[in-house]
Amino acid sequence: MGNYVRRGIAGYRWLPAVANINAPTVAEIAAGTDLTPAVNEINGFQATTEFANGATAETRFDAQVRGTRSIADSSITFVDDNVDDELRALLADGEAGFLLFSPYDMTPAAADKVEVWPVESGGMNRQWDATGNNMATQVAGFAVTAEPALDAVVAGP
Repeated sequence: MGNYVRRGIAGYRWLPAVANINAPTVAEIAAGTDLTPAVNEINGFQATTEFANGATAETRFDAQVRGTRSIADSSITFVDDNVDDELRALLADGEAGFLLFSPYDMTPAAADKVEVWPVESGGMNRQWDATGNNMATQVAGFAVTAEPALDAVVAGP
């Protein structure tokens, strides 16, 4: 596959449980909820590494060393649904689980590469747009509670 856009290809799921975030199973993924049809926008979910000053008195060069890793503030904007509140209940404030991002296939299968993010939801908040011609949306913020598996591989059945 060459260059591509994620829209129409990538998939997003909420998983209630994952035993090994580096190798989520097909069964764990099937037990999750497909968020893809409601995802409007994703922000954050990027790991960054801080660099610390590693200079010593023996040289004039200010070397750096790898320091701590952190995650940017992360949220997902969903299309609001005036009939079904399933997402609001699923991602209620304090709900812990795993977000699975599948970059190459909406329904990942064994051996597919995915990202698994251990998170806690900050709850859904409706976005208000009283004058625009935009779809109604709601946003869930997420605390990333442990280092994510950015190169996880789906384990077979």
